[in-house]
Parts: sequence; structure tokens; C-alpha cells
Amino acid sequence: MFRHRELLMCIAIICVVFYHLALRGIPIGRLNIGYIGVDIFMLLSGYGIGKSLQHNSLSKFYKNRVRKIMPIWTLMISLSWSIYAIGGGKMCITHLVANLSTISFYFNPDLLPEWYLATLIMFYALSPILYMILKKAGWFGVLGVCVAVVYISGVGQCIGAWQYANAICRFPLYLLGMQCAIIGKENLPYYITIPCFVIGSCFFFTGNHYLFSSYCVLLMVQILNLLIDKIDLPCLSCFKTIGRHTLEIYAANVLSAVLLASCFYTCIHPIIVIFIDLFLTAVLSFVLSKANKLILSIW
Repeated sequence: MFRHRELLMCIAIICVVFYHLALRGIPIGRLNIGYIGVDIFMLLSGYGIGKSLQHNSLSKFYKNRVRKIMPIWTLMISLSWSIYAIGGGKMCITHLVANLSTISFYFNPDLLPEWYLATLIMFYALSPILYMILKKAGWFGVLGVCVAVVYISGVGQCIGAWQYANAICRFPLYLLGMQCAIIGKENLPYYITIPCFVIGSCFFFTGNHYLFSSYCVLLMVQILNLLIDKIDLPCLSCFKTIGRHTLEIYAANVLSAVLLASCFYTCIHPIIVIFIDLFLTAVLSFVLSKANKLILSIW
């Protein structure tokens, strides 16, 4: 399940980008399930974090997390704030500070241009505590969280904060990945993943898309791994490169959306918007990757 990490990350970011593209120009409704890429991210991130905590001291762990995510986060938030400000948006320096520190996510998440990285930063910060809890509670802890999430999944939507619903529903996957790392389990048996897929399908038809993807992603990742095992193409190295730069691509896609919304989103045909979005995402990904590399070389 975790053996083709870079290729799975590549598939995940492609899903997320095309989910956003469909939202901006292709009205396909429930068929737009590209958000499942976020579930793949969370599962793989939890596994990677669990392995990192096993092999690093606490200080080394936090240092690695800060180096991995904060340069991209700082660039994305600063640039998006600048674009809003130049475009005439009501932005002040207080908003910038609140967004950079992620404080706004807990009090007014609509100030942020996205929710995923803010959630990931929170999960990273709590991971050592979660790791210790899972070492004590094991699978019972994961199961308890799954049941609790199904029960409270509507809370975020009821208070109007869809960002919280997104984060809450993906939390069990993060824990599941971490628990697999703790016990050294590379795969889950089909008698777990297939029933989860059936349960997730029920959530899809009841309109709870976040729970649908969270439960279905386990079997989907298993199937993807089996397919990758059978594929031996020269272009796989290209996809692995994409998988190593998913943070830059995600941040670039967010910035592209901010640019389109601030400049000429409503003035042109949706299909043209899609092509501009893809172009901006590609260019900004390259720029962010170079900037991130420069920052890390100085740091």
C-alpha cells in the first residue's frame, strides 16, 4: 500500500488539480471526485510521519517538518496576500500575520486561500503526541477515532466551516497511516479495505463526499499499487519527479486560483480559464520549486 509513495503522490496531486479545474469550468457535480487525492496525501503523510518519528529525535523531527513545509507555506501565503492587496481586496498586515501563523485557520478559515496545508501543519505539530497515544491504544485508538468522526462529521458543515469538515474527515486516514508505520505494516488485508469501500460508497450516495473518499481510498490505493507493479514505462521517472514536488504544485495551483479570481476569472470562457489555470500552475510550480531550493540552501 505504501511501496510506491512518489507515484501515488503524483496521482494524488493530479487528482487535486483536476478537481479544482472541474470546479472552475466543468460542471460535472458528484462525478468530480478528484478530492480523493487529499485522502491519498493524508494516508501517505501519516505513514511517512510515523516512520520519521521512529528514526529521528523530537528536535530533528520538528526541524525536518519546518524545512519541508514552512518555506512553501510562507511563499504561498505572502504571494496570495499580495495578489489580493494589489487587486483591491480588503487585506491588512494583521491578516497576513494571522495567515502566516495559521491562527486564522482556527478563528476565520475563510481568510486563508486554502485549508489543506494549514491542516497538515496542525497534524505535524500534534504528531509526536498522536504517535505516543497510538503506541498505547493501537488499532482500538484508530477505530475509536473513525467512529467519532462519522458521528461528528456534520459539525463543520453545520457551523458553515467546510474547512473543518474536510480536516475532521481526513484525520482517521492520517492516524491509520501512522499506525501502519508504528507496527511496520505495509498493506492492509482485503477483508478490511473492501468493507470500508462498501461503507464509503454509501456515504457517497448520501451526499457526504468527505467520508466517501476517506473510506474508499484504502482499496483504491491497493489497486493503484497493483497496477503500478505491472507497469514498466520510461515516463515513470517523470511522474516520480512530480510526486517529489507535490507541495510546490499544490501551492502553485492555489496561487493560480487566487490570480484568476483577482484578475480576469469572470471575463473569459470557463474552458479558457482551465488552460490558463494549467499554464499558471506549471509556471508557478517551477518558480516555487526554485525559490524553495534557494531558501533551503541558505537556511
